[in-house]
Amino acid sequence: MRYDTILYELDHDIARVTLNRPEVMNGLNTAMRAELGDAVARAGREARCFVMPGSGRAFCSGQDLGDRVTAADLDLERTLREEYEPLLRAIYDCPVPTIAAVNGAAAGAGANLALAADVVIQVEDMPEEAALADMEIANPFELTGLYEGIPLPEKSLADPQTSPDVITLYRLPILAEWCERELPLGDLISHILVHELAHHFGWSDADIARIDRWWE
Repeated sequence: MRYDTILYELDHDIARVTLNRPEVMNGLNTAMRAELGDAVARAGREARCFVMPGSGRAFCSGQDLGDRVTAADLDLERTLREEYEPLLRAIYDCPVPTIAAVNGAAAGAGANLALAADVVIQVEDMPEEAALADMEIANPFELTGLYEGIPLPEKSLADPQTSPDVITLYRLPILAEWCERELPLGDLISHILVHELAHHFGWSDADIARIDRWWE
């Protein structure tokens, strides 16, 4: 299938499928739903991991209400049954790990795309007070990343998870740490992300510290 609304890249067995309608904040139209479904199936065959970001300033704004193919004769029940449900099921059942890289807004059907993935990676400016209180952290600039979810070794088929694990990177604390350390910003972000992914795989801070003295 030819892709006009998404970008498909395969590099080192990682399929990167980018929602590529930035002029409408990656709103889902008929063509994008079809192309995305095809790309998910393709990634399941070709890749070992599937990553889904959005281009521009949003992840996905949801249904594109200006879609000329459906706007004049929109059968919502049919669209949900024949287009959205199979697409979300394909992401949820993809045989390789799926990651939604949420950059900016994820509204309506766009939020559902992210929630169908195994892991959501998102960026916020600062940690919320509740997260800081739970972790007994007084200085919000000490928290650069946070993993929330059930680690893989603790997941159970008998009690399936209803939402994806979420990794949040905090922009301002990361920039503050970058200003204090002599290393490229991209390396620091990768370092923090890998640290949080290690928690997803069941590693504790003590486990990580044995091979990575991240505080130095």
